[in-house]
Amino acid sequence: MFKAFSKEIRIGLFAVVALTMLVMGVKFLKGNGFLSSNATYFSEFDNVGGLTEGNSVSVRGLAIGRVKSIVINPTNSSKILVEIEIDKNIKVPTNSRLVLAADGLLGGKLMNLELGNATTFMPENASIPNITDGGMMETFGSIGGKVDPILTKADSIAITLNLLLKDFRVTSAVLNQTLSSVGTSSTKVNDLLADNQQNIKGITGNINTLTNSLTDTEKKVKDLMVKLNTLGDTINKAEVGSALRATQQSLSELTTTLKSVNKGEGTMGQFAKNDSLYRNLNASSEALAKLLNDFRERPKRYVHFSLFGKKDKK
Repeated sequence: MFKAFSKEIRIGLFAVVALTMLVMGVKFLKGNGFLSSNATYFSEFDNVGGLTEGNSVSVRGLAIGRVKSIVINPTNSSKILVEIEIDKNIKVPTNSRLVLAADGLLGGKLMNLELGNATTFMPENASIPNITDGGMMETFGSIGGKVDPILTKADSIAITLNLLLKDFRVTSAVLNQTLSSVGTSSTKVNDLLADNQQNIKGITGNINTLTNSLTDTEKKVKDLMVKLNTLGDTINKAEVGSALRATQQSLSELTTTLKSVNKGEGTMGQFAKNDSLYRNLNASSEALAKLLNDFRERPKRYVHFSLFGKKDKK
């Protein structure tokens, strides 16, 4: 199963890479390069005479770039703004100029960059002066006008195919390295799964045991809930209300009694509120203590014993 899965990954990656390369190839055919380092410059023309995007830019016959875009100048509609891309390593002196010339007998157009001899150089996105050189090729303008689009596209395709082949070598190396890494990762995954197969089986067994335990626990919980419901019904049926009413009545009576005591009503109230009762009781207690003490010391004063009935005058 893992080998089949690895093969599917390889096929999917190959399809993605192939689609990416197809998109990049279409961009190249349209004149949009990638993995390149180019500098951009501009030039204004009154008439480009059939110049199209993708036409080459040359220095003394050597192709160094291409025409990137041709649009009407948004700030001056009487001028046509041409954007070119050339190798970033080529320095353009400030007194250089672009020459729009015929390319071949069939009327194609190209840009010749005549480099000046100045010691200062134009920055990127600068505007380069230009001239138009018709030459003897204008004689064949009628023929060139008919086949100009074909030749223009052929030149553009040739340039972009050269760039595509260069970049494809880099992309191919990266693709090979990617596929090699995917194969290594797939092998490691297979080895990892093989080494941990016993652990996976143990985990699966533990999960099954846990599931069974949860099922038993669910049954116990259901029984407990039934018992709780039964207990609740029993409590509801018990005469709890009458007991609570009796307790409430007892508390009310106790409250009434405490209020009476606080008001000084009854014996407890008088005892709690009237200190004269306390003083009287205290005095009576002292008198009783003295009486008992005197009775213990002089019992003859209170009790007389006489065989003849004679009283003791003392």
